[in-house]
Amino acid sequence: MIALICYTIIMQTKHKENAGRGVVGKSIVIAAKNRDTNRINAKVVPSTKKPVIHGFVEDTVADVSSVYTDGLRSYLGMVNVRHERVHHKSGEYVRYKDLEAIYTNGVESFWATFKRGFHGTYYQMHLHRYVKDFVDAIQGNRT
Repeated sequence: MIALICYTIIMQTKHKENAGRGVVGKSIVIAAKNRDTNRINAKVVPSTKKPVIHGFVEDTVADVSSVYTDGLRSYLGMVNVRHERVHHKSGEYVRYKDLEAIYTNGVESFWATFKRGFHGTYYQMHLHRYVKDFVDAIQGNRT
């Protein structure tokens, strides 16, 4: 099985003082999508540092054989899985290796949909609840 993993940054306020590069005043949410089952797991995390990212991967995708990510260096060094990267900064969004397409587009589309629903609707202090609710809604688990 293959997991697509990617993070996104969410602005905490609508004010522009925290706009720009970096994560100061912003929240980080990471997601993993199983390419075979289309199941998604997402979580608010404190940083994009290697121990945080690797902890999420180990907790979330224990039963997969391959992990596809973007070019973030924190993904490097994952053990017990085959890791392939696409480098968005250099314009690479899909790559073929041994007749297999390597991409993160499935989880990127999840983020696009998530952000359209989040901005202007939900408060930052409830981001972890909204992430869980959104994942449940996407997967049809809403009660």
